[in-house]
Amino acid sequence: MAKSEPEPIAEPEAQPEAQAAAEPEPTPEPEPAKAEAAASGDSRTVAGSGVNVRSGPGKSNGRVFGLAGGEKVTVSENRRGWLKITDDQGRTGWVYKDYLN
Repeated sequence: MAKSEPEPIAEPEAQPEAQAAAEPEPTPEPEPAKAEAAASGDSRTVAGSGVNVRSGPGKSNGRVFGLAGGEKVTVSENRRGWLKITDDQGRTGWVYKDYLN
């Protein structure tokens, strides 16, 4: 019995440490991606038949204008999945990420 007790104790301790080290890595990654998108001027295309562009990052914000499917926009910021965009005419607003390719 003494041999079986130390072996399982040593193995589980090593595994959670490896898992714990792997879990924090994905959390910091989205933050640099937001900064990169803002710095690089990420170019995207409106998906589907079109999208409403809103005054702020949320569905409760008013519609400022609409964009047709296939139009190109530049992304400058990302807030919890809402992307701040600028269209070819220089207009800015917010679109949810699922509506852009």
